[in-house]
Amino acid sequence: MQQETKRTLLITLWWSAAGVLAAGVLWWWFFFSQFAFYHDSEYKFSVKYLKSWEKIERSQGTAVIFVRPKQTALDIFEPNVNITVQEVPAKIATLLSFSQTITKQMTVVFKKNIHILEDKDFTFAHRGGHRLILEAPQPDNLKLTFVWTIKGPFAYIFTFIAKTDQYKVLWPAINQMIESFELTH
Repeated sequence: MQQETKRTLLITLWWSAAGVLAAGVLWWWFFFSQFAFYHDSEYKFSVKYLKSWEKIERSQGTAVIFVRPKQTALDIFEPNVNITVQEVPAKIATLLSFSQTITKQMTVVFKKNIHILEDKDFTFAHRGGHRLILEAPQPDNLKLTFVWTIKGPFAYIFTFIAKTDQYKVLWPAINQMIESFELTH
């Protein structure tokens, strides 16, 4: 009887493990199949983005903007990611001085309407970078993530903006975008 019980237990464990593995593979395939690949040959970077989001190139001073489609007719703000490439003045050409300048600009522009949640060094595009996460409760209850790095005379800035209640739901996909960002030169 014990031998039969052990055999049944082992078979049950094997099938359970196989089921968990299969579910994991399906989830992984589903999650990553939602992404398309964007390559910018002018600014020399690439990034994965959500296929369902609209891609807008060279608008409002950005290299590219990815905008989530409206979920309802009542949506007045669409979460978005924008990537900006800008020349860095020589006087702030280090990552530290550039990061301090960006943080200072945010506090000047938004004054007391922001709460800085994170301001730290961060690996971006396999290089030293920086990440700034803040909330701007007034007037639109937004949460923003800025990630940047400097290569040569250029800063590569990845910005994600969403309503605070949408941010957490979208974060896994946005984090995948950040991790996929590559400089191609």
